[in-house]
Amino acid sequence: MPTLPRAENSASFITLDDLVGELDESLTSSAALNAATAVEAGVPVVALVPSGKQPTHALGLGSRSQPFSRAEQVLDHEVEVLRTMGQRPNWGLLCGRGLAVLDFDGPEGRAWLDELAARHAEVSVWARSTLKVTTGRPDGGVHLYGSVPEGVDLLTASGAVAPHVDVRGAGFYVVGPGCRHASGAFYRITTDLGYHRAAAEKDAGAVRDLFPVVEDEGVTMLSALTVPEVLLDLMRRPEDTSQGPRDGRHTLSATTADFRPGTTVPSAYVGRAVEGVLAELHELGKLGKDQRNDRGHGWDTGAFAAAVRLVELSNADPEGHPLDDMREQYLATCPRDRRFGSRQVEHKWASAIERVGERPAEITGTGTEEIESVTTTAEAEIVPEVAEATAREPVNCSAEAGRASTPAEEVRKAYPLANLAALVDPDRPERAWAWHGVVPEGEQVSIIAPAGEGKSLLVQALAVALAMERPDFIGRQLTFARSARVLIVDMENSDDDHAERLTDLGVTPENVERVSERLLLLSMPRLRGLDTDKGAEQLRAILDAYGIGRGDLLILDSTQRVTEGEENSSDTMRRLYNLTSAELKRRGLTVIRTDNTGWAGDRARGSSGKRDDVGGSWTLKRDEREREMFSLVNTKQRSKGDGSTLTFRRSLDETGRLAFVPERTTFGVVTQDIRDLLDRLDVPTDAGARHARDVVMREKKRAEEMGEEFPSGVTGRLVEKVQRERGLIIETVEAGEAEEVEGW
Repeated sequence: MPTLPRAENSASFITLDDLVGELDESLTSSAALNAATAVEAGVPVVALVPSGKQPTHALGLGSRSQPFSRAEQVLDHEVEVLRTMGQRPNWGLLCGRGLAVLDFDGPEGRAWLDELAARHAEVSVWARSTLKVTTGRPDGGVHLYGSVPEGVDLLTASGAVAPHVDVRGAGFYVVGPGCRHASGAFYRITTDLGYHRAAAEKDAGAVRDLFPVVEDEGVTMLSALTVPEVLLDLMRRPEDTSQGPRDGRHTLSATTADFRPGTTVPSAYVGRAVEGVLAELHELGKLGKDQRNDRGHGWDTGAFAAAVRLVELSNADPEGHPLDDMREQYLATCPRDRRFGSRQVEHKWASAIERVGERPAEITGTGTEEIESVTTTAEAEIVPEVAEATAREPVNCSAEAGRASTPAEEVRKAYPLANLAALVDPDRPERAWAWHGVVPEGEQVSIIAPAGEGKSLLVQALAVALAMERPDFIGRQLTFARSARVLIVDMENSDDDHAERLTDLGVTPENVERVSERLLLLSMPRLRGLDTDKGAEQLRAILDAYGIGRGDLLILDSTQRVTEGEENSSDTMRRLYNLTSAELKRRGLTVIRTDNTGWAGDRARGSSGKRDDVGGSWTLKRDEREREMFSLVNTKQRSKGDGSTLTFRRSLDETGRLAFVPERTTFGVVTQDIRDLLDRLDVPTDAGARHARDVVMREKKRAEEMGEEFPSGVTGRLVEKVQRERGLIIETVEAGEAEEVEGW
């Protein structure tokens, strides 16, 4: 792998075009080239997950956990992640060593800069001349790279300089240009090159040669220009002489100098406190039914407590943390399930505003304390617990609450009993469905078909329909929450396959950004079997990294590709359930697994444990007479629902797009008539096929002798075929019944 040359000036990088020509275009992106160039300029980088901001090593991708310091490392890791995840990584540049970045979020942040530039000409010149990267935020965002004196202590807390203006200094990184934002847009260099060249020639203190821009006349290397003194004064942390010399750690100092006009507590503290509340709120979504977090909160009480604390924090710092911003973050983070949707979340927020009024948060111990700044959401809470009481869960403020728990109490806390009264409550909401009658929310369902019959295409079409917020699919209602997302883990199909299918299903360059917000695809990831400890750990890390949780849909394509054990062994399916499926159920995920049929063509191949492992199962069958016609037959049903067969035509519509249209054929009508007849004649689903045939044929003879109508087209062979399909419905149990989980 070629090494990028170190530049003394822009002219020495004229060979960059030759370098780009030598690289494998299929494996190297502009983001990686920018990262490699930054490394050669002396700025370390860290690899981030595709379309995200979390380091890749947190997902177990590669063994590197330190910043990359050589261009070869950057380009090699680009290849590694692409081959592992099927997507290119993002890259973060580590600030420090004289490099800082100002992050302006949305129109509010840019307006603050415009106002400052209007008062200070040097700020206006710098903002137009320095390295500028436009982020992928839908409401607009800008990174301005700047050079600052080494060792200067910066106010790096979110909003510490001004609302919607963040400073990134030593210990922080920013996503680099060429990377993809979660919105689907890209981080783009938008530097005014004419102004940049003129200013860079006169700026001896610039951090030089960070990124290349190729033009007709050659290559311009962009630099972070020296931050004007008036702006640096706002970015610099005030000295706190009462603490004596600093020990060199990167800290948040909570002194009176951190106060902003109109606030009652330090803005830095409020920012960290908000992060802690949102992190705890996110963790609520991982709780199982009737479980509680360390504060003793379940979903309902925890969501209300978080809303109360966010309102109080906004009251404490209304300028730095406006109430509308707190509401937006609360609505985006709050967990949801079939009983706790958008309407309930809005109600919680309104109730919190009514409860709190104008009361601000009270933060104790801010004085001259220093709290280490960390970038993980697992940090200690800064704001003390807000004492709130609800009709269902009063807060225990007695001295008894502070005593140590007994072993029995710890066990009861870890393994809470189900609330039987809530389960039989007449007002309990009905079971929610992602795809009505076919895929219940929070349940695990398998789609079974012979190899090559189109089950992968079917589930991908369903995923696209959900992502595009279509009202139905094959005539059945889609009730997927607007905030929910679909993650496909595909271990069978290539990028070329997905490119063709997504295009056929109506995903275009015009709507792909909107689809990407809700549809996530991992194509051929380097993932161990989910029946192994390592594979289960990797999947949990992926779900956490991409924020896939309660109410979201996970598609595993296919069962035999996501397991490593013997397919005919019940031990394989038992390990899959204990290590992965049970955890997915506890997280409240809806799961669809695809599977191949065995030699008989009417049930999943391999161990019967496959059927035991899921709550519902459907078999996809192609019509024997019309090859464009398919039936989706219910072969297992654990939850109450319609369960009737879906018959549909899969063909191209007038626009050339692939369509799944509900339609009955003569053959489909006959098979449905036979099912209805078997039900009417009380033929058990587990009765033999020959017995069912004999019963139906006797009824046919009786009807003919009595001159009664009898469905046409019914033959003994068809009766046997339908009865074998009926026999696959091996169990129907009431919703809410618990399953045994081995080893727990």
